[in-house]
Amino acid sequence: PIQAQGVHYFGENGYPIAVRTIHEGMMPQHEHDLTEVLHYHDFAELVVVVKGRGLQRIEGTDYPVAAGDVFLLQGRQKHAFSKREGMVIFNVMYDADRLRLPEDELRRIPGYNALFLLEPSYRHRHNFSSRLHLERTRLAHAESILRAMLDETTKCSIGFEASLFGYLLELMIFLSREYSR
Repeated sequence: PIQAQGVHYFGENGYPIAVRTIHEGMMPQHEHDLTEVLHYHDFAELVVVVKGRGLQRIEGTDYPVAAGDVFLLQGRQKHAFSKREGMVIFNVMYDADRLRLPEDELRRIPGYNALFLLEPSYRHRHNFSSRLHLERTRLAHAESILRAMLDETTKCSIGFEASLFGYLLELMIFLSREYSR
């Protein structure tokens, strides 16, 4: 497997949060785009499937994924998408080691511990049944946050770093609360 490096995803400014959307049949977004190539990376990748379905290979096992599925890929987990059918996904890539996330506050949300810390480690044991699945209206809310993040990533206007950080926290808290439900 190939290692994807944050420097290729976080852009020239190097701010350790980036968002992108991937559509079926889309050409690679840059020379280091590894969506359908088995890879791992030195950052975390939060995946939100907003449309369609496909297979996500993680550590040698194929898991079916569909619209509404949300899961975290931790840095060293080898993964790739395949058999994408009408799939649209958002990837939120972030380097937690370079961000000052309010871990103490986030860990008070039971869903945060499950979604961001435990589920990625126990995925194989649970056959991926412990992933978060959002119903349509909740997915639409997550997608609105993701689109705002994508806009900040694309425009890089003054203060985009603070805005991206705020949106990342909002998304993490929203998803953690949904997982708790």
